[in-house]
Amino acid sequence: KLGDAFYFLDDGEYALTHTLRFESLAADWHALVDELGLPQAARLAVAKADTRKGRPYQPLYNERTRRMVAELCEREIERFGYRF
Repeated sequence: KLGDAFYFLDDGEYALTHTLRFESLAADWHALVDELGLPQAARLAVAKADTRKGRPYQPLYNERTRRMVAELCEREIERFGYRF
């Protein structure tokens, strides 16, 4: 599947201890930095942060591309509760 071999084991088990999600990246980053005991001065670079701000992503997909994403990213969609 779409690169999921990097974070799912052969038996389907999730292999990572932490996941930073784009939709909550800043909060996830700060929580990870705190948990690891790193200084909060460690910053994330932000680029194109407001490119699509407030606009829904669903209109960018048609039925064919929705099916493609659903198939290629099935485990990620299930794990993180994503849906169109």
